[in-house]
Amino acid sequence: MSNKIKFAVLIIIVSILLVVLFARNKATDSDPRSTLLVTEALLTHHTIKLDHYGAEILSKYGYTIYKKNGHYYNYFPIGTPLASLPFVAIAKCFGLEMTQSESFVQTIITIITSILTFLTLLKLALIFLTPVNALTVATVFWFGSSFASTSGAALWSHNFAVLFALLAIYLVIMATKFNSSQIWPLISLTLFAAYLCRPTMALLIPVVLIYFFSYHRFLAYKTGLLLLILLSGFVAFSTFEFGQILPDYYLPSRLSGGHFWEAFYGNLLSPSRGIFIFSPFILFSSLCLKYSKKDWGLKPSWLLIGLAWPFSHLILISTFPHWWAGFSFGSRLMIDVLPGLFLLTLYSWPTTFRKKGVSSFLLLLIFSCIFSILINSVQGLFNINTKYWNSDPNIDQFPEYLFDWSYPQFLANEVGHDIRLNKFSNNKLLKISPGEVFFHNTDRITFLRWSAPELNFRWTSSKISSLVFVVNTNEDQFKGELTLRIGLLGKQRVIITLNENQIYSEELDAWDLTKKIQFSPTIIKNGLNAIVFTLPNAHQPGNGDTRDLALAIRSFSIK
Repeated sequence: MSNKIKFAVLIIIVSILLVVLFARNKATDSDPRSTLLVTEALLTHHTIKLDHYGAEILSKYGYTIYKKNGHYYNYFPIGTPLASLPFVAIAKCFGLEMTQSESFVQTIITIITSILTFLTLLKLALIFLTPVNALTVATVFWFGSSFASTSGAALWSHNFAVLFALLAIYLVIMATKFNSSQIWPLISLTLFAAYLCRPTMALLIPVVLIYFFSYHRFLAYKTGLLLLILLSGFVAFSTFEFGQILPDYYLPSRLSGGHFWEAFYGNLLSPSRGIFIFSPFILFSSLCLKYSKKDWGLKPSWLLIGLAWPFSHLILISTFPHWWAGFSFGSRLMIDVLPGLFLLTLYSWPTTFRKKGVSSFLLLLIFSCIFSILINSVQGLFNINTKYWNSDPNIDQFPEYLFDWSYPQFLANEVGHDIRLNKFSNNKLLKISPGEVFFHNTDRITFLRWSAPELNFRWTSSKISSLVFVVNTNEDQFKGELTLRIGLLGKQRVIITLNENQIYSEELDAWDLTKKIQFSPTIIKNGLNAIVFTLPNAHQPGNGDTRDLALAIRSFSIK
């Protein structure tokens, strides 16, 4: 590579570092939380059991921790905690404990995996393309896909999984295209590591082995045998640790009970989870296939990796009842096969535009690349409303919004979010009764301009935030008392109005406060009601969180 290309690579690496470091939409409080507790437990207690942290601490990690055979474990795959061992070991040398510093350490590891993923994309692209084309397609693929919007937001199990998958593909192509036969053990190791990180990577193993077999039968047998030994070791470990051949997360029983065709379409084309919606350049690059002149030099069996694997993965995840992957951005569950789709994109990536009429395809591809980058690297990582899109209303309870083209996730904004929540309040809110207690994660109340619910509370996200609820005054009688259990970020002026009537104004400074507020019951009206919190002193907490916070609600009741 020329010095200019090397300098461009350096610029891209620095850009990835900055994008991941300063991303607003971090997901370290989602599935990835408690991952590094396992790593720390391995380093300090030589076990994946988390019992030594104690039930009180572990309760803060919610569903990521579960109890099995009388012991506490992290629910998610073991591969990422294992791959994180050197990073957490270094962090502990600096005195960092994962119960306090996990989010920070996750961010550092995320930066490293993101840069390594980009560099592996580039190395793979350089096998087939000129340096300029290779750098272009690698850059677009990272910034314009879930590599950025998912793997750049936290240390998901996907991060190391796709890195190991990319390495396995790169190694097997090197072994076949350039006859580097001595690297076959590394192919086994990277395939096994990918599977440890994401069980769905099991689908990659047979296609890589069959592709390798089409070139070197004996080496493919040896690769498969080593893989079998490694997998047998994992089964032995699981039998010893859990009393079953595989940990719960790896069992195929998780993939059943869904609506297959709905999920199949949703994973491809739904406005809020479709891979071809969030990364359309993958689809549009195929239109340029006839303009892709390059020395490919692979047998047709490579299509097992580039096409058969992504398609079989799509079928597999479409059997999953929770196919939209909860509070995610875009097509998170399709990220695992991006290495295969990258290989397919390399094949169709245009390298010549001399034929008549090709300019329209080029413009379409350029537009789709720009669109994909804006969606994944800008909206996905920096627009906080794309995160609120999942929580209000709760996408797990109202998955029909996944198909709502009037307000797709990638176009989330404050005004549009308010409009959707107001429509939701009018059409789907159930009435509440006097004295009912509702917690911060209820779906019986609409939270307008609040952050996503955390474990025990939900922060306001604006200087003006509202609670909207429905009552039936023909059936229920209200006495005029509002009870709030709240916490404040330092000293805050709190002004509360009910249906545009001010009922409270005071300066508060307490983290766990129960406040009873009296008001005239005539203010309550039949149908929709709104409690509005005006918080003029809202500010950033100073810990890297970019939200303007003021008040956290734990529970609410009105009678």
